[in-house]
Amino acid sequence: MVVLLTTDLLLASRIQGAASGAGIALQTVLSVDQCATTCGTEQVTGLLLDLEHPGLNLSELWQRIPRREQCWVVATGPHVQTERLAAARTAGCDEVLSRGRLDRDLSDVLFRLSRGRTPGEGGTEATSVGAGQSSSSPG
Repeated sequence: MVVLLTTDLLLASRIQGAASGAGIALQTVLSVDQCATTCGTEQVTGLLLDLEHPGLNLSELWQRIPRREQCWVVATGPHVQTERLAAARTAGCDEVLSRGRLDRDLSDVLFRLSRGRTPGEGGTEATSVGAGQSSSSPG
């Protein structure tokens, strides 16, 4: 299952529609507490994090998520918030995507999130994509 942390209902609706169409189980959570609880009680393969979520602190979230190393983590935010995108990459997200890139590549991103992290695959080379940048998709 993929967990989406966002309070943006339009974003959640778009992603839920794409996930449903692809047969991918997705649960939207509105709070960091819900995210931690869901990740502790469900078989979560991927986390999709809205960097505009109020109160999101990635280092605190990592401490609260059991089996974090088994999840593929994608963070997304507006391309103009370059510092926030860079901070997510530094914090250990596997991919960091602008909202525009997420919209363009949503089905591929959902696929990666649904399969989770495979053995030997680490978050050491996070991909950051903003305006004018290109992405190299993990294998």
